[in-house]
Amino acid sequence: DSGMMKFNLGNGKLNPMAAGEIVRRWVNEHGVEIVYLDYLQKFKPIDRRDDEVRVVSKAVSVFKDLAIELKIPIVLLAQLNRDTDGKRPTMGNLKFKICMII
Repeated sequence: DSGMMKFNLGNGKLNPMAAGEIVRRWVNEHGVEIVYLDYLQKFKPIDRRDDEVRVVSKAVSVFKDLAIELKIPIVLLAQLNRDTDGKRPTMGNLKFKICMII
């Protein structure tokens, strides 16, 4: 056992709050020490009127608070704009121009 658990939370079926509850349970029941969440932009909106940027912004806030509460790193992964002209991607290539370092 590598101590790693994998579950697809960013599948468009869960909002960040529901995904956060799953993460909280994993940490408490299984001792998970680090969490990686991919496709940040695919979380279901908390408010159905939210656009994609607002969904990502709320998710960042939810997981930042959760990381502080649980005292574990939570790494959020988001899509880059594909137009990098063959150069190494930078923060400017993030699809959403918000701070995602927690």
